[in-house]
Amino acid sequence: MAFDNEYPYLDYEFDDNFLGGYENEGLIQITEHSRQIRTLLRYKCATIRYFYRHNTEISINVQKSIFYETKNSFELLALQFIKLIKKTKAITGNFEEVIQIIHCNVAGSDKNAKAHLMELNNIVEKLYVKIHFFSEQDIHKYPRFLLTVIRVAYEVCKVQKCLKGQFSEFYQELGENYFKLEKDLLVMTPREVPQKHIIKNKQLGEALLR
Repeated sequence: MAFDNEYPYLDYEFDDNFLGGYENEGLIQITEHSRQIRTLLRYKCATIRYFYRHNTEISINVQKSIFYETKNSFELLALQFIKLIKKTKAITGNFEEVIQIIHCNVAGSDKNAKAHLMELNNIVEKLYVKIHFFSEQDIHKYPRFLLTVIRVAYEVCKVQKCLKGQFSEFYQELGENYFKLEKDLLVMTPREVPQKHIIKNKQLGEALLR
């Protein structure tokens, strides 16, 4: 390749594979962000559907089904997620600072920090899949669980804001929308719930209290 010392960039040949990698990554992120926005909009619709519900539509108990099985696995995963967040915050008390520390340690080949970050990423990805799944179901029929999912989604957005710094503004705004949705739903949801339902969800509920 001819190279001009006076204008070194004029004859530069771009690596198509290099540019293609950036293009593919961009498409992946656009697709993912678009999916997350659609998920949020579905939860907003679920909240509206709950508000204009008929009493016969509301159910406390979830029947055994794919929904039921996914609900159980989601709750277990959410508890793991909250415990990991609390463990992370225990380092300095500030989550964003902790993530920065972990990133620095990863750069310095700290195996423990790398494992911690990978575990957090892995749980977040699994939670997003389940959060998206529930958005496509009739989750408005289960208001208490709907509220739990929205709370978890908000917490996940706060983590993603730190983990994916280049998209921090996107996750910041997404999280604010989930937080507002949570406040709206809290006003609507009934206060009286059967005791067995309270006991079953007490641990997860306490873990999600900010």
